[in-house]
Order: sequence, then C-alpha cells, then structure tokens
Amino acid sequence: SNTVQPKVFSSGSSSSPIRKSRADMSAQMIVSDERGRLFIAESTSVLFCLAPVNVRHIQRSAISSHLTRSKLNILGSDKVKFSINGMALSPENNRHLLIWGASKAAVAIISSGLDSFERVIELKMQSEPAECDSDSEYLLKCEWVSHSELMVVVVCGTVVH
Repeated sequence: SNTVQPKVFSSGSSSSPIRKSRADMSAQMIVSDERGRLFIAESTSVLFCLAPVNVRHIQRSAISSHLTRSKLNILGSDKVKFSINGMALSPENNRHLLIWGASKAAVAIISSGLDSFERVIELKMQSEPAECDSDSEYLLKCEWVSHSELMVVVVCGTVVH
C-alpha cells in the first residue's frame, strides 16, 4: 500500500504497579518541530517531511482520508539499526531526535538540510547483568531531561537510567 504506516502501541496497564511490561510502552511515532516539519517512524527508518496540511482551511474529506506518500512532501529518509518504538524531539534543539526500540536507544543528529541523519549516537545504558538477561526488561519510554539538549531519561520495566 502507498499509505504511511507508523506502528501504534496501546498503553495497557500492568498487574504490578512497580514492574512494567511491553504492554505499558508509550509510543510517539510522529513528531514535529515548531516549523511544521514532521518526522515519521516506519519500522527501522525515519521519514523527514514538510507538513502537507493547511491547518487554516481543512476540508472534511481531508480529515477522513488516509495520508499517502504522494500527499507528503518527503525531504528524505534515514535508517537506524533497530525497530523504532518511539521518538522525541529535543525541545532545546530541533536537530536532536531521541529514538528508542524495545532494548536500544539512540540520539540522531538531523542534518542541516533536514533530509537525513548527520550522525546517530547509540546510548549505552549502565545495566546490571541480571537486568540485561531478564525477559521482562524492556525499554518502555525515553524523555529529554527538561532544559537539556544532552541528557535523557530511559524508563525500563524495573529501572530508570
């Protein structure tokens, strides 16, 4: 199909308030900056787009129709080495994109042309060996630390990095 297919995860609730599981993942598969540029996650790649919609004059037919690649102004795309479960754009620097999967996370520096990654920095999480081997230890969510363009918080099932 020609439609954009970002993955969607439901936010379920775990039986234990302390231990979290994959069902508790919070995903953000489409993010935008203040200028209306969109970053859309598709499996292991990110599409770099300009917003295709004039928000002042939205036609009812546009709301109910699917967004196809031909309707997007795609500037480019780039890949990461893992399946993407979520993204967060740095509020302090619109060229820093935090990307995470089930067990890996990275900060991608977006090129000045906004059409690819200049560099992808894989984050090393300081986990205990028992945490790494656990089947329940999934990366649930990543967030930028407030007022920082260099620090992030990584939330896993039983630990925060």
